[in-house]
Order: sequence, then structure tokens, then C-alpha cells
Amino acid sequence: MDAVVAEGAEDPTLEIRELRSGEEASLLACFNETFAQIDVTFRPRSMETWRWAFERNPAGRRIFVAVSEGRVVAQYASLPVRMLLDGKPTHFGQIVDSMAHPGYRRGLKRPGIFVRTALPFFDRYGGADKDVVMFGLPVPQAWRVGKTFLQYEMVRELCTLERDAQSSVALPPGPAELEVVETDRVGEWIENLWRPFQPSQRCLAVRDAAYFGWRYSDHPSHRYVFGIARARGGSDARGLAVYRRGTFAGKDAALLVDWMVPSGDRAAGDALLAWAAGRAQAESAPRLSALFPTWEPWSEHFQDRGFRVRPTRYFLVARNFAKACDMGWLRDHWYYTFGDFDLV
Repeated sequence: MDAVVAEGAEDPTLEIRELRSGEEASLLACFNETFAQIDVTFRPRSMETWRWAFERNPAGRRIFVAVSEGRVVAQYASLPVRMLLDGKPTHFGQIVDSMAHPGYRRGLKRPGIFVRTALPFFDRYGGADKDVVMFGLPVPQAWRVGKTFLQYEMVRELCTLERDAQSSVALPPGPAELEVVETDRVGEWIENLWRPFQPSQRCLAVRDAAYFGWRYSDHPSHRYVFGIARARGGSDARGLAVYRRGTFAGKDAALLVDWMVPSGDRAAGDALLAWAAGRAQAESAPRLSALFPTWEPWSEHFQDRGFRVRPTRYFLVARNFAKACDMGWLRDHWYYTFGDFDLV
């Protein structure tokens, strides 16, 4: 989410730097005031949600601000993500909540406060030995500014997979020898799934207990349910789906937020799909939605199970700081789900 609004005069007292302790309330006030002016559906963010996102992320935090007379008037920030690229650890940064408060914006003809806050952010955090890719899902105005001044490039448009959750055509039941158990807390089973899942992908976020605990279990306002596929009566997990009833792009939906199932284990995948479809139907959700890159084998399998590809208004953009991570490579190798973005 990014925002750039309102023209304003130059401020010779403006200071651009990393966020300092004690400025959190001013930053949050700037965020809430700015986004309320451009999004009629916007709900003010609480300090608890802000602290969850920016202070408890196991990968750290990245925030630059512009401060005028003790008040935050602009921000450029990211949620850092621990990544594996061909098995090697590194970091990406998801650009979120970047904004310029009304009164401090400049148009495209000359860089304004939004751009002037972003440039030192990239210098500080971007690099082959730092965050090798910065990415986001910008609003159109932020995309125009980003590609003009900040070297944003297009990776791909996002398409969801969607199925009528109240369809009379049932999904195939999972194999009788498998069961799906529910929990909302992480445990050792996460690590037992994560280790064998890693080699199947060349580019993906680290999906270990620290990540799942922060991203899902500890979220201050959203409730996520973990569905774990395992042998009936056993304890060894074979696959994981993360489920949430919520909205995407303004539409009510049952959402498969995350999916960690080896591509060869179609039995575990079908068991989890049947479980998610059952929850969606019981909750009277109008649709069941998932998100994968188009090349991912699970995308094809979901379509075989009656899901249809649906375009969205979102497009994924990035700036790379390592030659190996160009836009074509990211498009062809980056594994993601809904949970890799700040939308659901």
C-alpha cells in the first residue's frame, strides 16, 4: 500500500532519516490521516497492529521518515522478508505504507518528498549483501512515481484462482488414510514440513516456525486457521494450508492464504482442498480463492479441481540489487501465496 497526495510548499526545516524511538505515534497519525483521504474504505490502524508489523517481524524493520518540526510528514518503509534463493539465505523487502502527508507532495516534474524519502531508504537497505529485491503492489499513482524516479519494474500482474464455494459440484474427498487437523498455533510440525519443502522452490520466503508464528498466529486482528494433512491417527505432517475468512479486492471470500505441500503429494493437497472447501461452504462464503504464480504445479491442479483464473487490479513490481534477480527470473521462479503480501 502506498499513498501520494496533495501539493505543498517546500519546507527548509525538513529532515529525512531513519525512524527514531518515540516517533511511532506521530508516524501512525500521519499514516491514518493520509490514507483516510484517498481510500473511503480505510480503517485507522491501531498501534498494536503497527507494532506487530514493524517491531515484531523476525526479519527486522526498515523505515525512513521525513520529519518537519517534530512531526512525521512522509514515510518510505518495507517489511523485510527472509528468503532462500537457490537454497542460499538472503532478504527481500516488501514496500508497504509509503506515503506523503497532504501539504508535502511534489508532482512528477521534480522529485517531491515521497521520492526524497525513498532514495536514502534504497541506499541504506538495498544491495547485493542487504535486501537484494524490494517489491510491492503499488497503487497506480505510486507506480508512476516509482518507475519514473525509483527504478520500479513490472514483474507480473496477479491473478487469483477462484471457485464457487457453494457449488453443488463437490471437490474429490481426500484419501481415507489421510485426515486434516486444525490448529491456530505453530509447533515442531512446521519445521518438519518446511525442511523438505525448501528444495522444491528456487525463490521463496522462509516458512519456518518464527515466520508462521509472527505472520499468522500472532496477528492482532485477523484469525487464521492452520489445516494440517497427516496420516489418520498419526503425527507426521504431509502438508499445510492456512485458511482465513476475509476479503480480497473488496470481495468477501474464503481465502487459502498459504500453502506448503510438496508438489508431488497430490493426496495431501486434495485432502486440504476438501477441508478448505468444507469450511467455506459451512461459513456460507461465496467463493474460495487462492494465489500462486502461474507456473506453479499447484495452480494447474487447482484448475483441474474446478478453480478458474481471475484477473485482479494488483500488479507486482520490484527493484533488484543483484543481477541474478532480474524481473524475468523473479517472474519464472518466485513462489508466493496471498500470505506473502500485506493484503489479507
